[in-house]
Amino acid sequence: MSLFVSRFRCLAAFCTVALVAAGCGLSTPDKAAAPVFDVPGGTYNDDVAVTITCATSGATIYYTTDGADPTDQSTEYVAPVPVSGDGTSFTLKAIAVKPDWNDSSITQASYAIDYSIAVAVLAGAPPAYTDSQQVNITVGGENILSYQYRLDGGSWSAETSVAVLISLSGLAKTAHVIEVIGKNVHGVWQDTASATSCSWTIVDATWLGAPDTGRPCWEERMVLVFTNMVRMAPIEYRDSRYYFKNPGWNQDVLETHPVVPPLYHHLDLNDAARYHAEDMRDQDYFAHDSIDGTLWSDRIMSFFSDDAYIGENIAAGYTLPWLVVSGWICDGEADDGTPQAGHRTNIMRSGFKVMGAGYAFGGSYMHYWVQDFGGHPSPPNYPVVAAGHDYVQSGNVTFLLNYYDPSGAPQSVKLTLDGVEYDLTLDIGAAHAGTYTIDLPRDDPSNGRPYYFSAVDSGGGVWRYPGPGVFMTYGEGSCLTDYVP
Repeated sequence: MSLFVSRFRCLAAFCTVALVAAGCGLSTPDKAAAPVFDVPGGTYNDDVAVTITCATSGATIYYTTDGADPTDQSTEYVAPVPVSGDGTSFTLKAIAVKPDWNDSSITQASYAIDYSIAVAVLAGAPPAYTDSQQVNITVGGENILSYQYRLDGGSWSAETSVAVLISLSGLAKTAHVIEVIGKNVHGVWQDTASATSCSWTIVDATWLGAPDTGRPCWEERMVLVFTNMVRMAPIEYRDSRYYFKNPGWNQDVLETHPVVPPLYHHLDLNDAARYHAEDMRDQDYFAHDSIDGTLWSDRIMSFFSDDAYIGENIAAGYTLPWLVVSGWICDGEADDGTPQAGHRTNIMRSGFKVMGAGYAFGGSYMHYWVQDFGGHPSPPNYPVVAAGHDYVQSGNVTFLLNYYDPSGAPQSVKLTLDGVEYDLTLDIGAAHAGTYTIDLPRDDPSNGRPYYFSAVDSGGGVWRYPGPGVFMTYGEGSCLTDYVP
């Protein structure tokens, strides 16, 4: 261990300038603070009352409603100023006055009351494209008590309280539009010609990413997500929060590696990798070749016969997927005896098309990790490649989705977490080939929170991940469930 002590002395040069007035001392009186109205100016569909305050203690407020500038001879403010009655309109002006102080500047705002204003506001409208045949829309709006709606130009519904949702199910897989008119507290209905509306299209979604009897597990899936983040934007990844900045690690990496397409999950490689992770844990060793003498390549080929072009990375001790991928990326020379920076080279090798990760918990190192790579004559070409969550930022859960579509950027990428929809934004890479993310506060529920991703590609195709079922926020609170069918 080395100890480095730095001592700094900071000196600031300064001088004091005294201003002296000839003759007797003179000073400028203070000025009262301008009055503040608690209701902004505007047109309202119900009566309002404006409270006026002043930050200057001891000041008296005077106001006018006839357009004249107020003085200390105007009406003194003692109670909220009412703006009431249909058709009422005026400009409210106010000043603050305090003895031996300068009067404040004038504050003014114009108000109007129009009972005929009725505008419904919708919440929970579906996205432009969805595979859900059900909608639940909340109707509200300023002073709106009830509403009517119609679907796809049909008949208007009966009057319904805003406490009741518009809930529809079994909708046809086509374009839809809902129009809504609201009725305000004065019994005035919104004009049908200016009805509030929302439109969307229900399409068949392609379901992806549902684990097959627990393969991949959460750790294995997230190794794939972070690996693809590196492949699609190597330099951005290295300079991002996802690359662990350990002072002892190699920071000058990935300079010569070009961007390459992402890897897709392959179940056989997943099986090969998990088998080796569990074997290293159970037999207490750390090496590519199995302890029984089986060569690493023979082991992988016994599971994966699609292509003879294969590779492997192993690691142990890292607690989270994003940390182990950082470790593989940073190495100068692999600790397992590989005479080159083989980990980084394997991750960035353009000839690899598919991957399976393996994870095992327990044993001497507690965490064992394996990546098995393979070529593939016809890898999948769906745009949602892999997705999930990890704990990259203290206090938050980070949700990530790898997107790859040479034909163009997605129209939308969304997360539905515990029934609430969020938009993901591009974090690293290009819009058509990058990773979309969102950070949300940890909730730490005892059973975790269900979630899934959806994306609309450039052609309007809808993709859901996973499908069927939902992922769970594994690792949040005491949740140890990764997926629920």
